[in-house]
Amino acid sequence: MTPEEVRLLFDYNSWANQRSLEAASQLSDEQFIKALGSSFPSVRDTLVHICGAEWVWLERCHGRSPASIPDISQVRSMAALREHWKPQAERLLIFIRGLTQDDLDRVMEYRTFNFGVYKNPMWQ
Repeated sequence: MTPEEVRLLFDYNSWANQRSLEAASQLSDEQFIKALGSSFPSVRDTLVHICGAEWVWLERCHGRSPASIPDISQVRSMAALREHWKPQAERLLIFIRGLTQDDLDRVMEYRTFNFGVYKNPMWQ
């Protein structure tokens, strides 16, 4: 995979995240946190998971192995989630735009939350 292909994928990811956030912005705060019976109970919990997972992977790309997804359970509104997510999304895009082929080919080593140490090229 080339840096250009990775940038294209992450541009799409950013676009899709923005579409999801825009759609969720139409919900009231009550609807946003309402349990819906899914693997992540609410719209908020689903979006918090996506935000947290992106943070974890960026940390891993920088050679760190966080012990858990950050606790942002106190986020009770879309406005609060956007405030939390925006700087993180900007850091991710800056990182992606700076990647070289050597970076993508570098083998990352990271510890997962539950399953030990993994190694794989960054492009994967």
